[in-house]
Amino acid sequence: SSIQHDLNTLNNKETLKTAGIIAFLRAVDRTNEEMMDGIEKSFRISTDKFWACACQLHELEMVDMYEDEVVRISDQVLSTYLFYLAVFKEKVIDFSDILKTYFPKFRRKIADSLNPVLSAFDQNALNNFMRPKIQKSWKEAVAENNQEYLLSLAGFFWSLLPTETLVFLK
Repeated sequence: SSIQHDLNTLNNKETLKTAGIIAFLRAVDRTNEEMMDGIEKSFRISTDKFWACACQLHELEMVDMYEDEVVRISDQVLSTYLFYLAVFKEKVIDFSDILKTYFPKFRRKIADSLNPVLSAFDQNALNNFMRPKIQKSWKEAVAENNQEYLLSLAGFFWSLLPTETLVFLK
């Protein structure tokens, strides 16, 4: 609750978005141009704004910052909560953006972020939240005849799309 109070005190959705991005990526390196471009394009937050928010989070002791270049959340429970808060509760990060940019290449990061959240919070509600976004990605992949992407979606999210997965595999 003290963390939520600190986030509410900032009254800034960008700061929560930044915390969710750091929780998802585990560590963000300012010198990694590919990573920073991905963050800017995927989450629609400028590099300058992201790092300003990261500094605020560091001052609140929610994230660790190393040499003003790398930021991470050292506490796994806090990371899980911040990801849940940013993606599922406050919806400042759209799960569709994570799918578009990071799936299937970074499916391990997605699993590492989702699994603790699904274990700690209402799994049925979270699955119901994600299902339409995954269905949309599925339909887009079908329209593009992207068999490789469909296979990745089927392998990773089969429990949310059982019928589509079975039909595809047949």
